[in-house]
Amino acid sequence: MERIVLFNCYSSSNSGDGLLVDLALEYIRKKHGHDAKISIVASDVDSFEYTACDVIPNEYFKNPSLWMAIVIIFKILVSIIFGTYKSSLYSRFSSYDFAYSVGGGYLRFGSVVEGIKTSIIHLSQLAWIKSNFTNEHIMLAQSIGPFRFLPAFGVKFFIKKAKYIVLRDDRSFNQLSMANAVRSEDMAVAKLKENIKCLPSNSNSTSSSDHCIVVLRDFRRGVEETRSILASIFDSVKCFDNIHYAVQSKVNGNDDQVFYENYGINSDGSLKDLLEIYPDAVVLSVRLHGALEAMICGHKSYHLSYERKGFGAFEDLGLGMFVGNLYDIDPIELGGLLSSLKAMPVNEYFSNVK
Repeated sequence: MERIVLFNCYSSSNSGDGLLVDLALEYIRKKHGHDAKISIVASDVDSFEYTACDVIPNEYFKNPSLWMAIVIIFKILVSIIFGTYKSSLYSRFSSYDFAYSVGGGYLRFGSVVEGIKTSIIHLSQLAWIKSNFTNEHIMLAQSIGPFRFLPAFGVKFFIKKAKYIVLRDDRSFNQLSMANAVRSEDMAVAKLKENIKCLPSNSNSTSSSDHCIVVLRDFRRGVEETRSILASIFDSVKCFDNIHYAVQSKVNGNDDQVFYENYGINSDGSLKDLLEIYPDAVVLSVRLHGALEAMICGHKSYHLSYERKGFGAFEDLGLGMFVGNLYDIDPIELGGLLSSLKAMPVNEYFSNVK
């Protein structure tokens, strides 16, 4: 029986991150057998109880505090200088047969704060793997960057020993330019392609849906710019009689409900529930995996992307016409696209998938 550890997991309270963990586990079990012993390293341990895996917290969330953050940063610096990263928490995995890093877009260094958080939670795990794990390490489909706080060569230092680094967008692939990097698609994109043949029974219907499910999140902009973006989105969805605002993430610091409350928007429930309640609804999602999750369930989706991963995923699907820039919305143009999407039969929408 092989022993496998899956690093860099976050929380299933964010359904997009939960989906990527589920797909990683599905891939691991398919490759290594269902009897493989799998351990998970996660920020939110309780949220992964359903996996029936051995789940442990990452170093920071084992004892979250300013002191622990300082200790981890110090250990990362030591690993850079001396090539060693000691962790009594992770030492149990030294003799495991395989290590994986879950897919996602968590290695981001766009600002000082983002870079420090990424280093404490995720780079520390990669530092331990680099200095202690001698068997095969594979990083599942990633977007890595931006690199404004930490240059690309700094990230390369921690991942150069991985057997494969699977990158899901051209920008990450070109910026890293590593011999062990492989360009492939997001795991949710691959899952969606598997599901295309199982279109819903009403896939040939030409009737328009009167429902639109909108998935919003913090736009990472100031209040005035956020209100301006929201106004453009509100104008764009006026072609629908019924608009439902969905919560995809409920994680502290990344909680859609808090965002809705801050801007006076009434949420209508979780994305998962709304997809079931309104099976014909069109989905407009700022979260990439909100759009992909909806598409896996057979919904037509449009993605307003705020970073590189969104454009890469939709281009890999052959649906580049259904992704746009969150920070450059033309309400008239987007409204026209949504009107077309509203009237488009489901099978016609998915026929574009390559």
